[in-house]
Amino acid sequence: QDTNFLSINRHTLREIIPFFRKHKTITCYIETRPETINPTSISLLNDLNVDGVGMGVEVSADLFREDHLNRHCTTSKIKRAFSLLREAGIKRTAYNIIGLPGQTEADIKSTIELNSDIDPDHVTVAYYSPYIGTEMSRKAASEGMYDLMKDYVDGQLQTTVKDNYSDVSTDLLNYYKSNFTQLVREHQKLNNVK
Repeated sequence: QDTNFLSINRHTLREIIPFFRKHKTITCYIETRPETINPTSISLLNDLNVDGVGMGVEVSADLFREDHLNRHCTTSKIKRAFSLLREAGIKRTAYNIIGLPGQTEADIKSTIELNSDIDPDHVTVAYYSPYIGTEMSRKAASEGMYDLMKDYVDGQLQTTVKDNYSDVSTDLLNYYKSNFTQLVREHQKLNNVK
């Protein structure tokens, strides 16, 4: 498993295709970035018996994703990647983040709507965990939102919510974490009714 499987040298990936052709019962689940999904990479994934792909959606707003997470992938590229994988019959998992410094409840609701639009087979959501050495973690630590000496895991809410930090309370973040997938599916049902 690699967090950006399609960044592996294509020659190396093509070298293992014969193994997967010989062993059709062996399938793979990979993680990659949405911007790496295109018709050529879909063909490669099919040759490698990839039956599932996990990709970081993180948040819905392009500007937030770019400015805060240094992710330069547009919403249109995310939608295209999920669509191409669906057409190829490859299962799709969307990875999302809540509890980011500066994230509002409106941002979380917008991310739920984006997930509804891309219709992933599986939806996951994690609390933001600071990566030591990133600008975002330094800023959050300097503002007292995190203790960078602690060990963080995605399953725990680490943000110290301050009055001037965000309009998203700890209780509200816990609500969205517990109900994120259900809210995505309910949003899809409402859109299908219209």
